[in-house]
Amino acid sequence: PHPDPTDKNGGGPFGECLPITVAGYDYNRVAAVAVGRVTIDGCATTYEVTGIGPMNIHALASPKTRHVTEIGLIPYILAWANDNIRDYALLPIPALRVFRHKSMWVRSDSGIQSPGELRGRKVGAVGYSSSGLTYIRGVLQDEYGVKPEDLHWIIAAKESSSSLTGGASSWEKVEPEGVKITPAPQGMDESDLLLSGEVDAIFHAAEPKAHIERNPAVRRLFVDHRSVEQDYFKRTGIFPIMHSIALRRDVMQENPWLPKALFEAY
Repeated sequence: PHPDPTDKNGGGPFGECLPITVAGYDYNRVAAVAVGRVTIDGCATTYEVTGIGPMNIHALASPKTRHVTEIGLIPYILAWANDNIRDYALLPIPALRVFRHKSMWVRSDSGIQSPGELRGRKVGAVGYSSSGLTYIRGVLQDEYGVKPEDLHWIIAAKESSSSLTGGASSWEKVEPEGVKITPAPQGMDESDLLLSGEVDAIFHAAEPKAHIERNPAVRRLFVDHRSVEQDYFKRTGIFPIMHSIALRRDVMQENPWLPKALFEAY
């Protein structure tokens, strides 16, 4: 028998709730689902809080035991296109949408006042192909004419905000041909790179340690980033998607009512 998702007493076979494990951040936009104030119809939900790096690895590599997971949009696409990974179906539920103009920092003494002045400069990052950096590269190229190959990318293996992100997965470290990319000196995170002068700017989805500590040597490229982002949205209609919700395909095939139940809950 197929479960009835309209049955508030349980949508599983014979009226039993379907036990599912859901992974995600605990930010306010999904907090009601995370703590159970909003229930997923027909499901008995266990919510696991973790970072996007571990979530990507869990869903795209192993162990793939979670039924539902938040997932990075660009890593998901890269895994689909390059590695033929099809275990999870992406649902139209953007869990995180963020404008990325705010995610570019420069040294205060660099003299860089506009995106065009980044040409020929060294830019630090943790992973080249993360969702955040993909949008940053798109904005720089489409809005300001600065192409990825105009920059010298210094990629750090260490991350100052790893306690928040959980670290980068391999799908956030895909490096294309035709772009100058150099590993950072061993032991230096992206914040260290900027403070030491090893790079002129850093691009990162999470706030680097130097900015969190309000180090005067570091500032955002767009000081009034909110106005720039508002103007960008008015002109383009783009509100960039960073993370979406994904459902394991075998669970979806066995429970075809579940995608709608997830969509309505979120």
